[in-house]
Amino acid sequence: MKKAFFSILCLGFSIFSYSQDQVVNGNLLVNGIIDNGNLKTNKLKSILARIEEGNADGEGTYIGVKSYYSQKKSENNYTEGSIKMFSIEHKFYGELNNSIDFYRGGSTIGGHIGMSVYDGTEYFRFSKALLEVLGTIRATEVKVETGWSDFVFEKDYKLPTLQEVESHINEHKHLPDIPSEAEVKENGVSLGEMQAKLLQKIEELTLYTIELNKTVKEQGEKIQKLEAERNNNE
Repeated sequence: MKKAFFSILCLGFSIFSYSQDQVVNGNLLVNGIIDNGNLKTNKLKSILARIEEGNADGEGTYIGVKSYYSQKKSENNYTEGSIKMFSIEHKFYGELNNSIDFYRGGSTIGGHIGMSVYDGTEYFRFSKALLEVLGTIRATEVKVETGWSDFVFEKDYKLPTLQEVESHINEHKHLPDIPSEAEVKENGVSLGEMQAKLLQKIEELTLYTIELNKTVKEQGEKIQKLEAERNNNE
């Protein structure tokens, strides 16, 4: 009798527990031999999942995936077709506000990470470049580690003559070793490289100024000498 009562009590408790929200105040460990599965909300969207086909490649666990294939939003209203991607999105009244998108690419390489806004515009992405930004970067400091231009002050450096610089400017309409406006519009500039080139021009200008100062000083001394000779002859 006691055994039957205990069984009924356990069954009732089990039914009651399944009908209630489960709250765990502490750590929760889920373990088992099944290596594919997911944790879902009542909206049928996985919030924590692992698919079986990922096991061989060690893809591990991922968050926020509804299906293996998703569609990238575009101006053509999702007409780009299915691509392998995963997004962390913020929506407001069902409309995309912004998202971080992970694109797998066409093979095991070639994927990228991007941040998009409501109209599908990517404001930055991690792809061939480590970081690409469409827009303004605001920072209190930017540190660039690259080569520098102190080679200008080496004894074997061939400083162009001012006549050579003038000839280059007349022909090409820009300074030697500096890209033209057309090149910058097409290819952009490397911030570190351009800073080094600008420093190179400043250092060359400094050398020109030093030489000019020497010439002016020599001319001043000659003028003083001529004036002294003239005063002695009077």
